[in-house]
Amino acid sequence: MVAGHGAAGYVLGWGSQGLTVWRTEDGRRWTAIPLRLGDLAGRNPSDIGATITAGPRGVIVVGRDNFTPPRYSGLYIWRSADGRSFDPMTRLANGDGSVTVSGDVEATSTGFLLSMSDDSGATLFESGDGIRWQDITAGLSEFSGAGFLNGNGSTTVLFSYDPQSGEHRAWYRRDGTWRPATVDPGRLPDAGVVPAAQRRITAVQRWGSGYVAIGNTVPDEGEEPTGMVWYSADGAAWTRMPVRDNGFDTAGSLMDLAVTGRRAVLIAQPVDGSPQLLTWFAGAPAAVHAPATAQPSAPDAATYVGEWSAHAALLVIAADRTGTLDWRTYGGVCSDMRCEGHATLRLDVTPDGVTATIISTTRPADYPEGTRLSVRHSAGGRLKVAADGHEPLLLCGPGARPGTCGA
Repeated sequence: MVAGHGAAGYVLGWGSQGLTVWRTEDGRRWTAIPLRLGDLAGRNPSDIGATITAGPRGVIVVGRDNFTPPRYSGLYIWRSADGRSFDPMTRLANGDGSVTVSGDVEATSTGFLLSMSDDSGATLFESGDGIRWQDITAGLSEFSGAGFLNGNGSTTVLFSYDPQSGEHRAWYRRDGTWRPATVDPGRLPDAGVVPAAQRRITAVQRWGSGYVAIGNTVPDEGEEPTGMVWYSADGAAWTRMPVRDNGFDTAGSLMDLAVTGRRAVLIAQPVDGSPQLLTWFAGAPAAVHAPATAQPSAPDAATYVGEWSAHAALLVIAADRTGTLDWRTYGGVCSDMRCEGHATLRLDVTPDGVTATIISTTRPADYPEGTRLSVRHSAGGRLKVAADGHEPLLLCGPGARPGTCGA
């Protein structure tokens, strides 16, 4: 198993002194760091399964018993704050005493996430220091086991496999609450547009200030598999990247994903079965760019410029950050039964997000002057425009699927 953060790389394996982490900063000189095994000393490599992760809060090794009956129904944890020396082994118990069949750990920008699975399901934990672990499973409905999870800032994302439906379900956790996320299936005639039960997620990582996930189709008999890639700025909505335009249809299986800063690298097996590996690399889209400094960065105003429309509603944003909003609808944003209105606005872009302020309006009863509208990118090439006391408007841009926002 391998991991890395900053200038340091780590390899986890078994050496003459037992379970060992080897550390390097140049790939040539390696320092062995034997882990203190406590009462596990003398165990064989086949007795303990282990994995490693590294991040800004340190390095974590998680192990579990590999044989039945296990000596301990839970996970073994070794933690290093600096990646140079590890604390003595600690244990994280399985709450119901069931036999732990797997454990996985991910480093996040603020700490660590850990999953513990057994025959009855899974439990998720988070920790800021790798020492104190908090159960965060509560609130996950239709959750039968951990799949792939990661975290960025205050948001945790999870893809869990539901054996009843055969689908990978997407979730995100913010402010202590789990919510279902949306996953863009793609648009025909692109390749790989399949029902959710024919998609499999294989990895998810932080990408800039957002996330990237990869997966593959489970094709029907006689069909070719294809790889798929999604990105998300907030964990709540996942946008699928074009398959054919990026050549993902040449991949029989997207196998793994590595990210450093804004750069993501994909590794795949070719669909034709040839022996070479396929690779792709790309910087994070503007919506998920990492901040250049420790301070949050403002959204890219250019991504909001243009015409955004829905049934009887039109938002136009100019390059100078001025714009107009026209609406004609029944109920909803109207103070009477039917209304038509026109407003001019100014776009404000800050690290906290994008807002549009009403400068003038023909219907102040609906949108008074000075009203601030929250403007956010949404899944499927749309903008979500919301103001207190109004139903949100979902407006489509040129990249949206026809019919998504009404006639």
